[in-house]
Amino acid sequence: MKVCSAVLLVAVFAILYPQSTEANVSKCYYCMHTCSDPLEVQECPSYGDWRCISAKLKDDRVKGCISSSDSATKQNCDTIDNADDGKCFICDSDLCNSAGVYSASVVLLSSLFFLLTKLI
Repeated sequence: MKVCSAVLLVAVFAILYPQSTEANVSKCYYCMHTCSDPLEVQECPSYGDWRCISAKLKDDRVKGCISSSDSATKQNCDTIDNADDGKCFICDSDLCNSAGVYSASVVLLSSLFFLLTKLI
C-alpha cells in the first residue's frame, strides 16, 4: 500500500512539475485601475514566454500578461506585496490571476499530499 501511494505521489509530481517551471501562458485576466466582474480576458502574444500578474495597491488594481523575463515588473511586484494595503503575485498558468494567490496546481497538489498522508 505504501509503495502504491509513493508511486502515485511521484506520478502527480511529474505531471504538475512542468507546469510550475514552464510559464508559456496564453491568456490572463485583464483590468487596469479598476477591476469588476466579469473580468476581461487578455490573449498574451504568441511569441516569447508569458506569465500572469495581479497587483493591488490601495484602490488601484492591475491584471494582465507580463513577459517572464521582465525583471523590473517582478521587482515592483515584490515591493507592492511588501507594502501596507498592497498585494501582488505572478503566476504561470492560464487565467491564474483572478483573485486568489494559489494556482489550481498548488491546491491540487496539497490536497493530494493530505490524502496520501492519511493512506500511509
